[in-house]
Amino acid sequence: MKVLFKNISQVNKFCKAASKYDGNVTIGDGSVEVDGESIIGIMAIGLHKVLEVKISDKTSASAIQFESEIAKLGIERS
Repeated sequence: MKVLFKNISQVNKFCKAASKYDGNVTIGDGSVEVDGESIIGIMAIGLHKVLEVKISDKTSASAIQFESEIAKLGIERS
């Protein structure tokens, strides 16, 4: 899944959702990858950039719930 954060509030909501997920969430821009729970890490990569989200065990119920929660946050996905 790819996401685009427009503000710090969206990053904060994403990190909170990632912290509830049982598996591992990473996010990056191709050259740098950080923990999906790290507000500072995501901000270091930068806002207004398309970032790739990687979710461990995408078939688990919690991964499906995580993706659904992200969709509800108003974070642009592509």
